[in-house]
Amino acid sequence: MGVPTRSRVAIACQGGGSHTVFSAGVLQGILSRLPEEVDVVALSGTSGGAMCAALAWDGLVGGDPQLASQKLQQFWEAIAANEPWDKILNQTLLDLANLRNHMVLPEVSPYHLPTWGEEQFRNVLNQHFDFEELRKLAHRPDAPALLIGAVEVLTG
Repeated sequence: MGVPTRSRVAIACQGGGSHTVFSAGVLQGILSRLPEEVDVVALSGTSGGAMCAALAWDGLVGGDPQLASQKLQQFWEAIAANEPWDKILNQTLLDLANLRNHMVLPEVSPYHLPTWGEEQFRNVLNQHFDFEELRKLAHRPDAPALLIGAVEVLTG
């Protein structure tokens, strides 16, 4: 009888609005059911998918797939539109986007955040990521690879 072999998998997370949330949910499902004989050797993602990959990586690098799943859940709860102002803003943007089907309007983009929105998002990132610790963990020889990309990655 041969030595049991471990499966090695790499996971890529798609970014872009609802695709990102879908990726987060699928990733949570995978991580919560990850068989003991499976090693996640790499995670990658772009934009919001990069955040999903990094959150999962943060938990996995410590050897805890359940922690990775929890980190994803906590992050998405933190950025959800739970406050009345956020809900009003979301609905207004959706209504404007729908009006474009009926008349010519200037482009409305969720990617052009006002300064306060950028600051709010940066605060959420800092609450969920210890960037100095992540840099240290990335140099561990047994750490899964983490490959991320984003638009305007240097300027926010």
